[in-house]
Amino acid sequence: MAELILLSKMTLTMEEGFIGEWYVKEGDFIKLDDQLCSVENEKETEDMMSMYEGTILKILAPEGAAYPVKTPIAVVGEPGEDYSALLITKTKAVDEEPQPRFVRPDPTPFVMGDQYRIMPKIRKIIQEKGIDIEELVAFCDGRRITEAEIAAFEKR
Repeated sequence: MAELILLSKMTLTMEEGFIGEWYVKEGDFIKLDDQLCSVENEKETEDMMSMYEGTILKILAPEGAAYPVKTPIAVVGEPGEDYSALLITKTKAVDEEPQPRFVRPDPTPFVMGDQYRIMPKIRKIIQEKGIDIEELVAFCDGRRITEAEIAAFEKR
């Protein structure tokens, strides 16, 4: 039976999370505690672990965007299973859903292809200040971009 994978809270005060990277793709078979995706909030980045075993039928939340807590981010089930009714008529109360485990990821490269792993709060500051991301990344030289790094970059 198909199940929705919901974005869960990493902290008690978390209201939304930023999907940094999906480690699985549609059609992949997952097992309990497999890493699904990285989720960032304003304080940290952690990997969301699977609570289900089955096939990823649909990824509902693409990388690079923020989603409210308890938003469906993916569907898992049997290959070829029709999950359309699940998306329309979810009968279980969202609060009764089991909560996935989060684990801190192994240190991953700051630069991933042509994208940078930047927390949403920091990304917003960069945009508000009109800072050129390429210059800031070069200035940080592989270090994680923080508010302190932004301040140092502005003072240079």
